[in-house]
Amino acid sequence: MKMNQASPTQPDQREEMANTSVAHASELTRRDEAAPEMRMLSLTDVLTGLYNRHGFFLQPEQIYKLRGASVPKAP
Repeated sequence: MKMNQASPTQPDQREEMANTSVAHASELTRRDEAAPEMRMLSLTDVLTGLYNRHGFFLQPEQIYKLRGASVPKAP
């Protein structure tokens, strides 16, 4: 009996690994495409489209960052 022969399942394992890699890549792509929509949903109200509390307070912080000023801290 030769020990160097490839097992009959080796091609199956390679194919399974390739399929798993493709599935993983497609899931990462899907997640990356959904990220901007999820971010917008986290900052706005679903019914009105207006900023929620988090989005409302995040907006001035971004403006201060663009101006190069520090955000004033609450007393």
